[in-house]
Amino acid sequence: MIRILLVEDHPVVRRGLTSLLEEEPDMEVCGETGMAPEAERMAGELSPDLAIVDLSLAEGDGLELVKRLSARYDGIRILVSSIHDEKLYAERVLESGARGYLQKDAPQEELVNAVRTVHSGNVYLSDVMTDRLLRRFVGGKSDARGDQPLESRLTDRELEIMELIGEGVSSNSIAEKLSISVKTVESHRQNIKRKLNLKTNLELIRWSVRWVLQQKGEI
Repeated sequence: MIRILLVEDHPVVRRGLTSLLEEEPDMEVCGETGMAPEAERMAGELSPDLAIVDLSLAEGDGLELVKRLSARYDGIRILVSSIHDEKLYAERVLESGARGYLQKDAPQEELVNAVRTVHSGNVYLSDVMTDRLLRRFVGGKSDARGDQPLESRLTDRELEIMELIGEGVSSNSIAEKLSISVKTVESHRQNIKRKLNLKTNLELIRWSVRWVLQQKGEI
């Protein structure tokens, strides 16, 4: 039996995923939450075989959660399921310790296949992403990176801050949420503008809002 910890922001989505997974005779959802601190606690208490983690959570950051789970619990395989573009995030989650990346609009049977693949110790990526990585490692580095979004220049923390900016969160609130200083937030904002070739804070806000809406499929 594959015991699964489900870390997903939206309760309705969690219920749907739980029903889907528990239709499989070899799968059981042993716990579910939408908050990173709670997920970390439950991972220690429940010892699941696999965690399905969303990158956008009600409390905490999904990518940081992946790093913490992989560092603390060697026995837990991690599959990330997210609305975010895999070209931007797939490699990041693998580098953070996850064993697979699946976009949320994938067919239901693909989720089940991804769970079994990751649980067996293998890596799960879409065919397109697998091909991109293979071409990079066999000498096609420039071709493989040719369609990378501009945001791929950003660090994990800068991406996290850009998403919060796009959701209308102020620098003071970002600092509080991430437990960093406002000065550090402002430094990240400047780095984001430089890497994205943006000149003003207004351009940064417009870019960030548009990016968030694109990730949600609203534009």
